[in-house]
Amino acid sequence: MNWARRRGGASRTAALHTATGVVTSSPVPAEQGSLGPGVVIDEVNRRLFAFRLFGGAQVAVLSYDLVLLGVAPLNSCTNVVVSPHTGRLYVGRWTDYLGGGGAFYFQALDAITYASLTPNVTVGGSKDNNCAFLAVLTAPGAPRDLAAAVAGSSVTVSWTNVGGASDFVLAAGSAPGRTDLSAVIGAEPFAGFTGVPPGTYYVRVRGVNEAGGGRTSAEMKVVVP
Repeated sequence: MNWARRRGGASRTAALHTATGVVTSSPVPAEQGSLGPGVVIDEVNRRLFAFRLFGGAQVAVLSYDLVLLGVAPLNSCTNVVVSPHTGRLYVGRWTDYLGGGGAFYFQALDAITYASLTPNVTVGGSKDNNCAFLAVLTAPGAPRDLAAAVAGSSVTVSWTNVGGASDFVLAAGSAPGRTDLSAVIGAEPFAGFTGVPPGTYYVRVRGVNEAGGGRTSAEMKVVVP
């Protein structure tokens, strides 16, 4: 299989190990919001998390077409980050102790059931005018909307970036699941090839960033006449 690149980012060396989420924390001034972001997008499960403080702190879970799936109460100081790689939720919040005081704690939740996957991890800090902030360092999610346009012996492949990939790796084979060609193709969510021999090819794409290699897209069949 001999595909000549027509356009796309420069070739780079990519780490292709599977990465897991890493949670870090730092205080966020109260003027930036004591309940975290107003809306968090779950790209893996195509859900939205909408937060509100007034009238009782709550988070509403909605589908992409804004169908309400559920509502849960929250502490007034809560932040949620969704991993695009696994769909897991990472939650940071403040809890008040009986008799005074309190602490920030973090936990990981299952992507579907929202059941806790880990014991609470407690860190120091003060609630005074501050709230927990979360950052999840994780590999990208699986690219979506993989499509191809064929014109003679030229093939253009495009897709949707899920989770902030800095590079993409394209794999193609002459049978489903087979890899005869693998190339790092840069940051743009498309790539063009010329001089592709006639045949049927099976193409997949995955994203790469500083945390590692992401999940692979659905496989697409490309026929070159």
